[in-house]
Amino acid sequence: MPHDVGEVIDGRYEILGELGHGGMSDTYRARDRESGQEAVVKIPYASLMGDPATFSRYQRELEIGKRLQHPHIQRLISSGHLDGSIAPYIALEYVDGESLRTYLVKRGPLPIPEAIRIATQLADALDYCHSVGVVHRDMKPENVLIMPDGTVKLVDFGIALLQGARRLTFGPLSNAVGTPDYMSPEQVRGDRGDSRTDV
Repeated sequence: MPHDVGEVIDGRYEILGELGHGGMSDTYRARDRESGQEAVVKIPYASLMGDPATFSRYQRELEIGKRLQHPHIQRLISSGHLDGSIAPYIALEYVDGESLRTYLVKRGPLPIPEAIRIATQLADALDYCHSVGVVHRDMKPENVLIMPDGTVKLVDFGIALLQGARRLTFGPLSNAVGTPDYMSPEQVRGDRGDSRTDV
């Protein structure tokens, strides 16, 4: 069910507007009434939360978010439940930036020093993820945000893998996860992948 501008989630996050709809959740721009800062509130579709594999994936995303603390990774702020229900939400740092896709479309081929600056920040974020046992598994320009000051932020750990966690299955659905144009061969085969998948 869509949430309206002005609605307050869990007594804390005031909805400012919609950011988008994904395969498993809606995302909203919100104001954190505790800090005054803007946040992204991600609310999984209620229709999917009854599925044990989907609920486990949400729990894994939350666990991964708590584990990751890095300047080039979108930060988890909090999690909770919608007022009067057991429906969960995740609140994330609001990143004021544009996707790498949009950035490249606007600017065309980047000067080599700028390309190196972006790639270095992204490689640093991935190296950190891999060092704490997290594989992103959905590396694509839409999941890399460039802030006005040039800072890179890696976002959307919705299908990330936590090394050593049990495999999640979705019944008759394919085991392949990711965005087809950016999936590694092992992802296409339905394998879990590892740090090489992100690289």
